[in-house]
Amino acid sequence: MERERSVLVIAHEGVQRKRVGALIGRLEARGLKLVSLQYLAAPPLAVAASPAALARARLDARGAGAAPVVVAAVEGDGAVLAARAIASAPADLDAPVAYAPANAADAVADLAVWLGASGHPVTWASHAEAQLYEQFARGAARAPPPPKVATTSATPTASPTPAAGAPPASESAAAYLARHRVEAQLDEALNLLVSELPAQPYEWLAAHFLRTGTQQRP
Repeated sequence: MERERSVLVIAHEGVQRKRVGALIGRLEARGLKLVSLQYLAAPPLAVAASPAALARARLDARGAGAAPVVVAAVEGDGAVLAARAIASAPADLDAPVAYAPANAADAVADLAVWLGASGHPVTWASHAEAQLYEQFARGAARAPPPPKVATTSATPTASPTPAAGAPPASESAAAYLARHRVEAQLDEALNLLVSELPAQPYEWLAAHFLRTGTQQRP
């Protein structure tokens, strides 16, 4: 499943004032995954040649050479809005020192401009996500089967009619997951979990799935 990507550009002033770690930490605390991180001595030519592009990225041509520009590409659900919110915060300073695109279309364009040919995002699997998926699978395997209801009637009954919307007997696992948006719901839950970091993660997840499952019932 392709995840949403965006870019965060930390200007010369942010590097000089040692706010790189704080800003990257906020990205990761939000549950976003770093897929590229670069230090550039100067912005790309497409940005440097445009005063508007420089201003949008909070860059001053006079600051070039004083400190590098840090470019971080991130991936995850809601990456564009999350990176934008983090960039717009003042990072404990009087004014913001970072830039992130405002929408998905700008994010695609900015990723191409800022990363260039040498900075394509790296695809990698998060161990934290894999471990949570594994724990879900183990928990489901250990769950006891539902109790059987005893019947006293010896009269044969007709096979029950499938309920409306019931899956066909030949439906594949992939089709079943897609029809119920299981993967998307799990991705959303994991990102919210690492964003909020609740003290009782499994209780939080149970409550989350009960809430969202109830909302999605027809």
